[in-house]
Amino acid sequence: MPPFRYRLIVWTFAIGVMALTCLPYLLAWNATPDGQVYDGFLVGAEDGRSYVGKMRLGLRGEWNFHLFYTDEDHDSAPLLFLPYIGAGQAVRLIPSAGTGALLWGYHIMRVIFGLAVIVVTADFIRRTLAHDQLLALVLVTLGGGLGVILFAFGQTPPEFYIPEAFSFLALFSLPHLLLARVAMLGGLMLLLSSASVRGRAVWAGALWWITGLAVPFYLVILYALLGVWGLLVWARGRRFPLQLFWRCLVAAGVTLPLFGYNLWVFSANAAFAQWSAQNILPAPPVWHYALAYLPYLIFAAWGVCQAWRSGNERALLMVAWAACGLVLVYLPISIQRRLAEGVLLPLVILALWGIQASTPVRDFRRIALLALALPTTLFFYVGMLAVAPTGSNSTLYTSSALIDALGWIQTESPVTERGAVILADYESGNRIPMVSDLRTYVGHGPETLDSERKKVEVAAYFADTLTPAARAALYPHADYVLFNTPPPAWANNELTAVYAPGGIFVYRVVRP
Repeated sequence: MPPFRYRLIVWTFAIGVMALTCLPYLLAWNATPDGQVYDGFLVGAEDGRSYVGKMRLGLRGEWNFHLFYTDEDHDSAPLLFLPYIGAGQAVRLIPSAGTGALLWGYHIMRVIFGLAVIVVTADFIRRTLAHDQLLALVLVTLGGGLGVILFAFGQTPPEFYIPEAFSFLALFSLPHLLLARVAMLGGLMLLLSSASVRGRAVWAGALWWITGLAVPFYLVILYALLGVWGLLVWARGRRFPLQLFWRCLVAAGVTLPLFGYNLWVFSANAAFAQWSAQNILPAPPVWHYALAYLPYLIFAAWGVCQAWRSGNERALLMVAWAACGLVLVYLPISIQRRLAEGVLLPLVILALWGIQASTPVRDFRRIALLALALPTTLFFYVGMLAVAPTGSNSTLYTSSALIDALGWIQTESPVTERGAVILADYESGNRIPMVSDLRTYVGHGPETLDSERKKVEVAAYFADTLTPAARAALYPHADYVLFNTPPPAWANNELTAVYAPGGIFVYRVVRP
């Protein structure tokens, strides 16, 4: 296919896919009930609100990151969540920009980076596959697997909650993952085309700085990938691949300062160290992955044989990437499932190599692969379309009354660098940093220090099952207490009522 025609098809496909991802959000926004404001998310809303909160740091003129879902004082640090904070700084250029502008900015980022990742993926595929390039692009972008079978066992398919492993979920929800993958693929392509130690290998490392700034631990994936790739090339060629070694060493070496900085920040800063320890994302059982990737694994085994026979560096890179992705997810670390980044791409390429090398029934196998790969993604998307227009899912919306109350607190509270701390129920706490410059006592699993204890305490506080002494022990950690329902009688004795419009009751904590 001529390059111009290929690019035209790719761009048309990319625009169509990203338009489809926007439709459920527009339907949910249009269905916003009276007295509510749409939060801007359909999946992963708890994390999504935290990302908008990070954008709000930039909107306030800050570049350093600090935890705003916890009351503990701690040092801030630069270069963390920089894509979101930088986007907030860009939104800040808009006069009177607020939460609505941040949400639009979030989805504009998602669309731009989504278009970029599809186009860059298509370029990577064109450099790797001689045939079936558009089929590969469709599979990498929209492919799922047989994970939908897990619903029969009362369990969730990996395609529904692991965006690193399945591209459509990332395109639907997480712009920083998309940015990281664009830079990751760009760096790999430069490394593959680099004929010398200097030059493109250095630029590959520079692109991987973007990867590391977007998702710090992706650098670990890259280091593992480069190491396994080198070992495979060495084993296949039976001589040390000196040129490849230096290219990889230069590219990886460029990123080492950023990797070392991240290690230092998350060890020297006690708050960030605890946050990292609480970020527990275990991989699902092996058979969950096996079902999800089964359509590709069926054909990829023969593709691995073809790659090994060829001895080509590009081919062996695909084998190394697939192997790393399927092994790293079971390392004994807290963020296992997030190490499956981009593994669908090499699996698709290996599967298509296997099909291309097969008997004359290869056309049937292509159709079979498509038929097995697309239903789970279609099921997910139809589910989003079904839920979005109803406006019945209250977790997708924030009450205008709560936003007004937080605005009043922000105006009336004493001016502090990081905002007053609000003691509220967990759901409200998750929304507070998204729609205001205030902090919350509890509101996010990993980003609230000692979150499990605080969740129990706060639930008991608002259920009125704490003793007076236990309630009193909470007050030194907050400046205000917010009730979404009429408060118990003891609130007027222990606290000072300051706000009540709209059914939101705000009390100031009186300290000696």
